[in-house]
Amino acid sequence: MDQVLGSRPRRLIPDAGVVDLIEQYIQRTVNDGGLYEDVTRGICLGCSLSPLMGAIYLRPIDEAMEANGLFYARFMDDWVILVRCPQFLYHEL
Repeated sequence: MDQVLGSRPRRLIPDAGVVDLIEQYIQRTVNDGGLYEDVTRGICLGCSLSPLMGAIYLRPIDEAMEANGLFYARFMDDWVILVRCPQFLYHEL
């Protein structure tokens, strides 16, 4: 199983049933023209778990921004960091 996607939900989600469902999405079998292939990395394109997995995966960035007192807005992997001047941003990051 994907080490990053697999380990973070176990640390952050206390419900073992929910974690099991997430692991089933990550570790799955797909049919590719009659050939079945086990997929153990990432999630399906358009998967309904994408927002949840994105939030789990990007949580360390959220925490780092907050710890540094930076204000930013993020929608999945798109973000804007607001600072008074560019020098402040370079100093903090």
